[in-house]
Amino acid sequence: MPYSSAALAEESVLPFAPHELAPFDTRRLPLALRSARTARRLSLADIAAETRIGMRFLEAIEAARFGEFRSAIHAVGFARAFARAVGVDEQWAARAMREEIALCQAKPAR
Repeated sequence: MPYSSAALAEESVLPFAPHELAPFDTRRLPLALRSARTARRLSLADIAAETRIGMRFLEAIEAARFGEFRSAIHAVGFARAFARAVGVDEQWAARAMREEIALCQAKPAR
């Protein structure tokens, strides 16, 4: 499950119950992060200020433009920090980002 139990234990403003989180899978990283961010009424600027990640990278994560990262290490680290800031499980986000990057690299170039 992408949401940590610690985040769910605190007073949450998430618009869905914990049992509704199971449908999120690793190919849904952008949607999970965006949903958690908007549920907490945070802007991308709020996340950028907290994580010190540039807006262009946060926007790339939410738009599933994973090719914009310099390396997989950067992408995974940024996804973890973004997840931490919005209450999503960091390890799930890191695993999801690794899978997203692997899918991007497996696609033939046009």
